Amino acid sequence: MPDDLKTGDMNKDWGMKVNTPFHVISNLPAGRYLDVPAGRNMVIKTRNGFSSQEWYFHQLSRTIRNMKHKTWSWDIQSAGRSSNMQAYNTNSGWFQLFKWDGKDNFYNVQNKKVLDVAGGKDEEATNVQVWKKNNSKAQSWRLTYTKDAKKI
Repeated sequence: MPDDLKTGDMNKDWGMKVNTPFHVISNLPAGRYLDVPAGRNMVIKTRNGFSSQEWYFHQLSRTIRNMKHKTWSWDIQSAGRSSNMQAYNTNSGWFQLFKWDGKDNFYNVQNKKVLDVAGGKDEEATNVQVWKKNNSKAQSWRLTYTKDAKKI
């Protein structure tokens, strides 16, 4: 995919628009948002309008970055030797590269594990991890661009 894609252009290979803020919303019943509320750990939380719940695809690094902490990308903790998800300084290691399948999964480009709500618990501040795909609701997400989201 060419590096000359501009803000708002769709990167078809990665499944996301370039530099365009979006929310990642769990398809568990409460519809909580992917967040990094304190520290670096990724959790699901009720929508609150904070920029820590907004993400964007950074074309040059091929990473998903946080709007509040723009140098932090999705990261499988311990350089991929863990299942825990965090937001960490961007380095474009394989453990920071995730694609959106256009339906309901974000998956790592190397190990193919998908974003997963730990234990399938639909509770406030439940940890987010990567796990082998099992088609459960805990692994089902919606990508909603901020400009298309309902106002709160």
